[in-house]
Amino acid sequence: MADRYTYVPFIGLSIIVSWGVHELFSRADRWRAAAPVAATIAVVACGVVAHAQVEYWRDDLSLWSRAIAVTGPNSRAHNNLGNAFSDRGRADEAIAHYREAIKIDPRFGEAHSNLANSLVARGLVDEAEREYEAALRARPTDPFAHNGLGSLLDEKGKVAEAISHYEAALRADPDMADVHNNLAVALTKQGRSDDAVREFLEAIRANPGSANYHYNLGVTLSQRGDMIQARQHLEAAVGLNPSFEAARQALASLSSKR
Repeated sequence: MADRYTYVPFIGLSIIVSWGVHELFSRADRWRAAAPVAATIAVVACGVVAHAQVEYWRDDLSLWSRAIAVTGPNSRAHNNLGNAFSDRGRADEAIAHYREAIKIDPRFGEAHSNLANSLVARGLVDEAEREYEAALRARPTDPFAHNGLGSLLDEKGKVAEAISHYEAALRADPDMADVHNNLAVALTKQGRSDDAVREFLEAIRANPGSANYHYNLGVTLSQRGDMIQARQHLEAAVGLNPSFEAARQALASLSSKR
């Protein structure tokens, strides 16, 4: 980041150097003859350095690896490098860097949450639950940690606790479509179909292009006997994702009940 932001401050220095060098070389004939050679050497040297520097900005792996190399203990760089590995499906390497970020800064809530996500991907759900809890101790209103912990608790059958975390996530960020959907699914498990429908609609409002949300709402509406609206949402799901076989089957099942 420091390299990038030197562009503007160096404008003035560049003017000083270029005009100063021009003045120096214009004072004597013997210096004028050397000017092209000196300029060529300077350009080649700058090109070599620039080529090396650009390589650090090739991608996020290169960037954050370089940041770690030149800044010493850097929790943010380790966290971001972990994200880069996670995006590439390299969970073990991501976990190692998230752990290092937390070692440097034990109160780094984002790193705890990211570590938890990667642990879930590796099937280490108990440890992931502890990391989500650590994330929330550091940042009690973190919607991503609330959603992640809610999902774990939901899978463990602790639906009421999961719902409380989904609701906390939505208080922090009411436009998180995934959380509305997760909350709606949990509400259906408690038989609260009216509340579930409302949350599915909120999920669709936040992300109208999700075939899954339309499918979930369509199934819930069909279970309530609201076949007309159920058909509309199932058709929307198939329209958004023509290969969505579950939605096609649900739609066919509705047709057979006519």
